[in-house]
Amino acid sequence: MCGRDSNYRKQRTGPIGHYGRFGASRRSFALPRTVHAEGIKAEFDNGLLSVRLPKADEAMSRKIEVSRKS
Repeated sequence: MCGRDSNYRKQRTGPIGHYGRFGASRRSFALPRTVHAEGIKAEFDNGLLSVRLPKADEAMSRKIEVSRKS
């Protein structure tokens, strides 16, 4: 993931009255084996990044039938 921030705001007049944020950021990480990489979806909306990491079939829970002895 990478992004760029270019917010700049003016608070007061004069040499000390300005501030801003400029620059780029980057974040990376290794995915666990339990993630289905082809199904990953990301959405950026109103300053919020949402990333969906679906579980691989091997990581899905399964039902185990339990028999009962009489």
